[in-house]
Amino acid sequence: MRRTIAVSPLALLLTSLLFAMLSACPPAEGEGEGEGEGEGEGEGEGEGEGEGEGEGEGEGEGEGEGEGEGEGEGEGEGEGEGEMVGDDGTVRVEMLIQGDDQLEAALNHVAFRVSDVVTGDPITDATVEQSPLMDMMSMDHACPYTQPGTADVGGLFHAKIVFAMANTSMESWSNTVTVTPNGGSAHTIVLSDLDVVDIGARQMLMVGSGMSAERYLMTLNFPNDMAMMGDHNPYVLTVHQRTADGMGAWPARGDMTVTMTTTPPGGVAAAVSSPTHSADGEYLGAFSFDQRGTWTVSITLTAPGPTLLGSMDFTVEVH
Repeated sequence: MRRTIAVSPLALLLTSLLFAMLSACPPAEGEGEGEGEGEGEGEGEGEGEGEGEGEGEGEGEGEGEGEGEGEGEGEGEGEGEGEMVGDDGTVRVEMLIQGDDQLEAALNHVAFRVSDVVTGDPITDATVEQSPLMDMMSMDHACPYTQPGTADVGGLFHAKIVFAMANTSMESWSNTVTVTPNGGSAHTIVLSDLDVVDIGARQMLMVGSGMSAERYLMTLNFPNDMAMMGDHNPYVLTVHQRTADGMGAWPARGDMTVTMTTTPPGGVAAAVSSPTHSADGEYLGAFSFDQRGTWTVSITLTAPGPTLLGSMDFTVEVH
């Protein structure tokens, strides 16, 4: 016996809506496929361009994850390039750059990680000494630096280096690191061909002339090597005097009276800053920059006496 089923208009309407929703499902599945392809190819290639480009969200997610991983790898490589490593067959030394990704002709915070070459075990109960030196064709010269103290809780020996100049095509920096484990003999490791770049943060003030001239190295340092528009831009000014023969750690001059005058782009000298000496020839202060552009910072040094030594101008790009 044949049955007749009555279908109400409301049921027909709901059925139509259901088919419309099901018709929209394939693109959603395409999004899932695009996402999977984009993620897989982005991770594999480290670029994130991939074939996931053409499918809605698949393209966005594929590119986003791929690019993120590519950038992560690039940053990792950059940090790797910032590590200088050497060993003498028994002791291994790594020099790491702290808070930056390159060595600069400016104030550098570095740290040394020392370990046993054979076992890989860290060596923390030791004395670590450094001696940076620029190898020039006709002569060698050093620069200001501090010696590492005891290792911190992470096993790192911290120190500072103020490179007096950047590398040239014929001249390069090295750092001789001597490690003496407690109760053991000294191990000397030379970290050579250090890449030191010029960021426009150093000036050499000369007082007098010829070989008898006194030379004062100054570096003007900002956080992340960048001055920003605003009321409070902290800075560190370093002042060191070159030794007569240029060798050894140049003595820090923390006994100076320092006056700093800032001049805005196209303007006249305005604010005056008088920084306070902290330690190791470092003078701390802050600038106020009310506009972006190229500023001039004039630094005047006065030695005890008082004896006016002179002034030098620094160019500062304010962002």
